Amino acid sequence: MLDDFASGFSAGPGYLNTATLGLPAREGTEALRRSLIDWESGRSDPVAFDACVTRSRTAYGAIAGAQAGSVAIVGQVSVATALVASSLPSGAQVLCAEEDFTSMLYPFLTDRRLNVEFVPLAQIVERIVPHIDLVAVSAVQSSDGRVVDLDDLVAAAAAANARTYIDVTQAAGWLPIDANRFDVTACAAYKWLCCP
Repeated sequence: MLDDFASGFSAGPGYLNTATLGLPAREGTEALRRSLIDWESGRSDPVAFDACVTRSRTAYGAIAGAQAGSVAIVGQVSVATALVASSLPSGAQVLCAEEDFTSMLYPFLTDRRLNVEFVPLAQIVERIVPHIDLVAVSAVQSSDGRVVDLDDLVAAAAAANARTYIDVTQAAGWLPIDANRFDVTACAAYKWLCCP
């Protein structure tokens, strides 16, 4: 079974850089080449991309435990984070992990209407208290692989009536994720999901 999976990739043994830049499956690079040739020759059909978007939403939904209709396609996690930040009312209290990736932090920091509190990742669950409006954290830290206890986080957020925004970029594809447990999730698919 593993050999069947591995045959879909071109890289040789020893490739371990998926956490930074996922290895694309051969099927994906072939589709990308065809699309580039169509684009270069003026034969691109923008409407045809709708089917690809629908398949992508359905596939991601299957991985993340979400209905395809609740999956949006955005260009970057920072864009999703900015959308979440802009949806919050003035004065909202946002709780973030000090060590988190910048795409999870900067959009909150640049929105001067928000009060952003940073705590060490190890304390994030215990610091979800009733004055917190949103807890925003990566399920797995990109810098060192630490995993947030999502069960405890969900329980603490429910007890504090806080919303949750979870970046599953470093988790989706290997760690079971149920996106329905959170208010919003974001995922950059070019890492463990091996997308371009």
